[in-house]
Amino acid sequence: MRKNYFKTFIIGMIMLTMLGAGCTKKGMYHVVVKNDGTKELNNVTLSYDKFEHNFGILIPKADKGYTFAGDLHPLPNEATLEWQTSDKKWHKQIVKVKSVILKNYKDIDIYFNIDDNNRVTVTYEDKAKRPWSK
Repeated sequence: MRKNYFKTFIIGMIMLTMLGAGCTKKGMYHVVVKNDGTKELNNVTLSYDKFEHNFGILIPKADKGYTFAGDLHPLPNEATLEWQTSDKKWHKQIVKVKSVILKNYKDIDIYFNIDDNNRVTVTYEDKAKRPWSK
């Protein structure tokens, strides 16, 4: 008879642990740097908090991503992008991130779009709303 109480207790604890873990899990995000311009970009680097990744060369209209960045780092308030244009000039821009993103996101791609005027815009795509995700 005593074994039943112990088994019930263990099952209850497992369920509470799973419920607690589900409630505290933040949304997942991935970062993508996109060359929206017509010229090649070199040494494209995205950094924030303790995250830094060099995406290398981006040809015109190409993008490169870093998957599961949100598993390792909380969503930053700001991010820094640095890159070199074909004329060998370095560019740096600090952009707002957190204020652009939905508060209750689940699974998104955050795009850092660099245009021909060396401006960066931040957009995002909710992966759950993609037609093939349903």
